[in-house]
Amino acid sequence: MTAPNGLSVGRELDFIPNNLRESLTDLLGAGYHFLTTPFRHPHYRSGTYPLGAVPSMFARPDTVLSTTEWRTAIVAKMDPDLDVDHPNPILRKKAEAALMADLKYAMHLSVVCSQICLKRRDNPNLARLLYSLILNQQAHVMKIWVTVPLNAPNSMASQRLNKCLENGDSIVEHDSEDTWQWWRAFRSLVDESEKFGLVLELTENLPDGHSMKRWIGEGIRCITVPTSIFVLNKAGFPVLPVPHQRLIADVFQMAGYVQFQVSGLNTKHHDKAYLEYMFYLQKKYARMDTYRYYGKGYEDQLQIPLQPLQDNLESSTYECFEQDPVKYHEYQRAIFHALQDRVPVSEKDDVVVVCMVLGAGRGPLVHRLLMAAEKAERKVKVYALEKNANAIPTLVCRNRQEWNEVVTLVHCDMRVWDPPEKADIVISELLGSFGDNELSPECLDGANKVFKPDGISIPQAYTSYLAPIQTPRVFQATRVMNHAGREDQEKPYVVNLTSFCRLAEPLPTFEFTHPSKESEAKDPDHNTRYTALTFKPCPTEATLHGFGGYFTSVLYKTVRLSIHPSDHSPGMFSWFPMYFPLQRPVQIRAGDRVTVHMWRLRDEHKVWYEWTITEPEALPIHNSSGKHYQIGF
Repeated sequence: MTAPNGLSVGRELDFIPNNLRESLTDLLGAGYHFLTTPFRHPHYRSGTYPLGAVPSMFARPDTVLSTTEWRTAIVAKMDPDLDVDHPNPILRKKAEAALMADLKYAMHLSVVCSQICLKRRDNPNLARLLYSLILNQQAHVMKIWVTVPLNAPNSMASQRLNKCLENGDSIVEHDSEDTWQWWRAFRSLVDESEKFGLVLELTENLPDGHSMKRWIGEGIRCITVPTSIFVLNKAGFPVLPVPHQRLIADVFQMAGYVQFQVSGLNTKHHDKAYLEYMFYLQKKYARMDTYRYYGKGYEDQLQIPLQPLQDNLESSTYECFEQDPVKYHEYQRAIFHALQDRVPVSEKDDVVVVCMVLGAGRGPLVHRLLMAAEKAERKVKVYALEKNANAIPTLVCRNRQEWNEVVTLVHCDMRVWDPPEKADIVISELLGSFGDNELSPECLDGANKVFKPDGISIPQAYTSYLAPIQTPRVFQATRVMNHAGREDQEKPYVVNLTSFCRLAEPLPTFEFTHPSKESEAKDPDHNTRYTALTFKPCPTEATLHGFGGYFTSVLYKTVRLSIHPSDHSPGMFSWFPMYFPLQRPVQIRAGDRVTVHMWRLRDEHKVWYEWTITEPEALPIHNSSGKHYQIGF
C-alpha cells in the first residue's frame, strides 16, 4: 500500500462490490493504491447473523484475488454495525462471533490491515477482543486500523445533551463530545500497542488548532477524506475548503508518513479528480526544507546519544555533521567578529591572534577559522587539537594540501594538554542535543588553562530547555526496545520528533558559560545542576509521554545557534531534539499543571541525568544514580 512518490491514496467502500477483481483492477488503473472494503455478505448484518453459521457468511472465495493482492492492495473493513459492547448479552455475543469470524478470515486471506470504527468512548470489550487476537497471533502480522471521526456526529451531541439534562448536570461541561477521548481510552485499553493505528476521518466541522495538533501528535496512520466535505471550484473540480486544506498542510509538515483514503465515491466510477487533488495538495504543502530532507528516514526513530569524549567518532559520523552548512557558516561569522574585536584595524599588521580548535575532528572548524581570518584581514596562529587518532591522518593531509601547513596539529585530550602558549580564542563544537549532554562543560573546564585571562570561548554560552510532549509513537518505541524491566524508558534519546504534540512552551533548564572562573573550573561539582519547572496549564486534555529537550547557544555576542522550536536556526540539521521518556503515560486534564524536576549529576567516572514529575501526579525518580544511562568520561 505504498507509492513510489511517497503518497499512498486508497478508496474506501461502504458496501461489497459485485466484482471485487474488476473493481480493484479499475481502481489501481486509475492510480489509487489500495481498496478498503467489507467482504462479509450483507445478509449477515448485525442482529441477523445466525450464531454458528459462519461458513456461508462471506460473499466470495479467497481465490478471487491472489495472495499478493490481498496482502498489498486490500484493507478489510469490519462491519461498523457490529456492537461487541452492546448491553444485551445475546446481541453482544452474536456481534463478537461475527467480528472474530471476519478478522480470522482476513488473516486467512493474508490481509495485513483490518479497519474497525469507534462510535463512542467506551469500548472495553472491543479492545479486549482485538488485543487478545493481536497478542495471540503467531506468524501473521496483521495490524488494526481504528477509525475515529474528527468530530462526533450531531446525533451524539443531542444524546449527551439529553443525558446531562436527565442527570441534572451542567450543560456547559457536556456540550460537546471530544472524540480524541475515544481514541485515548481505546489505546490505553490495548496498552498503547503499536499494532493499532489511528485512522482519522475528516468531518465538516474542525476542532480548534491545539486540539488538531493533539491529533497530529498521535501518529496518524491514515486520513479518511469523505467526498461530502469537498466543494466545487470555479472550474467545476472538487476541492477541500480552506480550513481543511490547512489541516492537510499541517499533516504533511508535522505528521510524517500518512496515507489517505477517499470515501463516498460511486463503486463503478473511481473519479480520478479526487486522487489528482490529493497529489496536488502533496505537491503544494509537502515541501521539504533542508532540515526535513536530511531528517528523512529518521522520523520518530530512537537514537542513542553520541558520547564523543568516551568513544571515537567514525568517519561516517564526521561526514554527516560536516554536511551542515548553517552551523559552520555561523561559526565562521562568530570567529570573524571575535577576530575583529580582538585586534583593532590599526594593529592588524602587527598582532597575531592565537587560536585553538579543541576537538578538531576532520578539520571543518579549522577551515572556517582560516577563512574568517582571511576575510577579517587578521593574522592568526592556529592549533588544532584532536584526541581521535583515526582523524589525525585527515588533518595531516588537509594541513599539507589545503592549509599550507600553517596549522599546528596536536594529538591529545584537551583536558590534559599543556599548551606552549595561551589562547586568545578557543573554538569547540562539543554541543549535544540538550546542550551539555556531550560533556562540553567538563571538557572546556578541563581545558580552562589554555585561555588567556581575557580569552574568548566560541561558544560563549548555551542553555538547555524542556517541554512536555505527547508522542505515543515514540513512547511505544521505547517499550518495544524494553525487553526486561523498564530501563529503556529511563534513558534519554535523540529523536527527530515528528508525530508529537508540544503541551506547553519550552522552559530554560540548565545554563553554562565559558571560560569559567579558575576557582569554578577546579571545583568537580561546578557543573552539577538541579531545577524544577512548572509549565503553563494545558488548554485541553492530553497524555504526557515525556519531555522534549532543546538548546540554544551564543557562539559570540549576537551570533547564535538554536534548535529551540520558536527560533530554530533555519536549515540547520546537525541536532535533533532529545527525548526524556516517562515510565508510563500520564493523563492530563484541561487546566492541569505539569511540574518536572531535572538533575545533572556526576561522580569520578561519569555524568548522568535524573528526572521525574510531581504534577499532576508524582512518579518515581527516573535513572536514579545513573543506573540505566550515563555519559562516561
